[in-house]
Amino acid sequence: MLLNIIFSYNRAMQVDYLLSTILNRLKIPDYSTVILYHTTGDHHLGYKKLIEKYKTYPNISFVERKEVWFDISFLKTFNSKKNFNFFLEKNLKNKKGDNFKSLLQNLLRKTKHDFVMFNTDDGVFYDDVILDNDVISVFRENPNTTSYRMYVGDNIDGFPNYIEKKVAIINGIIIQIRTLRIGLILFL
Repeated sequence: MLLNIIFSYNRAMQVDYLLSTILNRLKIPDYSTVILYHTTGDHHLGYKKLIEKYKTYPNISFVERKEVWFDISFLKTFNSKKNFNFFLEKNLKNKKGDNFKSLLQNLLRKTKHDFVMFNTDDGVFYDDVILDNDVISVFRENPNTTSYRMYVGDNIDGFPNYIEKKVAIINGIIIQIRTLRIGLILFL
């Protein structure tokens, strides 16, 4: 059902804590977590320990970004001069280019899951996450205009005038619904 991609850079300890909260709080029957990480210096040693620690969890995997001279995923973007110039600047002329783009595209292309969630390594799940059938049906009915954000709540003020706040109760869970001109976003 869910592919959870965690982006991480030199923060193995934070990833470890995030993974522990995911294992305790993510109440979704079918999910995979992929840590897409990059390191400098001795930080690779921390990720090596994490790979060893989580090797018995079949739904957790680690993918390391590597420096490359040429990332072939950019070839598909040659549909305008602007994109070609971006490719030259960010790929061919950049001595510190890496394969992030192709790794991410491959993860998204090859997933068996219907939904994708992105996290950064400093995130924490402090409450249970349950995606029931009512919420999932909203995704399936409006795949291009619906997203689910767990980090925005009543503590955020100052939304633009074109965002209308509503409250709904789905299976006993209070959900804040903010309607935009382009679609629907669900907030816990």
